Amino acid sequence: MKFFVPYAWDAASAEQIWAGTRLYLSELGLRTTRRRIRALACEIRGKDHFLAVGGDTPDGDDFVLIILESDWLGIYYVCTAGRVMADDIHYPLSLDENWRVIDFAEEVVGHA
Repeated sequence: MKFFVPYAWDAASAEQIWAGTRLYLSELGLRTTRRRIRALACEIRGKDHFLAVGGDTPDGDDFVLIILESDWLGIYYVCTAGRVMADDIHYPLSLDENWRVIDFAEEVVGHA
């Protein structure tokens, strides 16, 4: 799937939003990699869990705009629409070995 940021007008504005989000986190001391993440996924007790850009958060109360990988192993920043409105654009998420990171360039086939 091609890289996108929900609500961006075009590819150029998606790039600006993505870069601006990385810069903002960096200014908070939270450095990120340049990896373009589309989703975080795992299977728990036979049920797929999928947190994806453009999709709802697991509780259904928010919408995922960008997922960034910290330069610290195993930490990801999920930026959601609700947190942007509250001027708190991310929440950190630590993943164990059961989770899979899916990049925009990667095609998903079968189970997450």
